[in-house]
Amino acid sequence: CSPNCMCWDTVKKRSYVMVTENKLEMNYPLLLCCLCPAEMCVKDIIYTQYFDKMSPNWEKASSCTPFHAFCCLECSGEVAVSSPIEGCQGCPCRVMFPCCQTYTIGLQNANEFATHMKHTVTGFRANNRVTGSITQLANGQIIGS
Repeated sequence: CSPNCMCWDTVKKRSYVMVTENKLEMNYPLLLCCLCPAEMCVKDIIYTQYFDKMSPNWEKASSCTPFHAFCCLECSGEVAVSSPIEGCQGCPCRVMFPCCQTYTIGLQNANEFATHMKHTVTGFRANNRVTGSITQLANGQIIGS
């Protein structure tokens, strides 16, 4: 377990999840040492993923993530997970391919968040042409090459 698991309340106030029209951004702050609960011992880890590179396969993860102590105890709030491979959800895929998953932690209601993300990513993909590494937005702007 990371120090965050033991001291989540210390870093929780710095965490956030923000969903915009084309990306998911979150801060998963890391407490470098539980013995030093001061702000200077917290490192912000900000992660951004754009919807053109994200799967709409979201679900609540109630076990088997790097954010569950002993594989089943939530220690950083509820967790939602997205897998890029259709049908590769659940414990076996999370254990065998943890780096292929997108995790969102510290949620109060992971089921609600997962449903929102499914609709948001699916809507983005329907309104924007996503092919390989090139995305053409509804306004005509092209992202990628």
